[in-house]
Amino acid sequence: MSDDLYLEHLLKEYSALSDRLDSYAKSSFEDFKLLAAAAFVVAWPPMAASLTYGSNGFLLFAGFLTVLLVVAAIDARDNLKHSVVRFYMSQAEIYERSILEESGRQSADTFRVARNWHVWFQEKHKYLAYVFHVMVYVVVVGVPLLTMISKGMHFYSGIYTLASVLVLCVMIYSVVILRRPVFS
Repeated sequence: MSDDLYLEHLLKEYSALSDRLDSYAKSSFEDFKLLAAAAFVVAWPPMAASLTYGSNGFLLFAGFLTVLLVVAAIDARDNLKHSVVRFYMSQAEIYERSILEESGRQSADTFRVARNWHVWFQEKHKYLAYVFHVMVYVVVVGVPLLTMISKGMHFYSGIYTLASVLVLCVMIYSVVILRRPVFS
């Protein structure tokens, strides 16, 4: 294969990979809206009934637990997508290096999205993501615990605390796995 054909092939593959990355980014926000709406639809009726009519505490606990589990599912799905995106970014970096070498423009500032993303992620994005996750889990864990404790539901608040700790441990472990370098 000639150098020009090889470069053309690299550019087509890189473009296809970029389209996949763009698709994952767009779908992440759509998935979030869908799952958040599902959590609201499933969890709100028992929570509202319990708060309004003072029905048994189990309904309130079940509603809060449902919200916690749906948020955990959103988080797990995001981590799965993030894993695929990280793989695609590592592959995109290989294509970018090859395109720059084949075109004889190793010092050009173009075709550096994957490399620049690593820097952007380390310096900016990861801190925003941490703040977002902390805010979400403070609300999803704190509000239900305070509500159940204020209603004297100590047994259910204990179970909810254990479930919350388990969910948080699993999420933290999945982030640790994602941070491990795979390719050299």
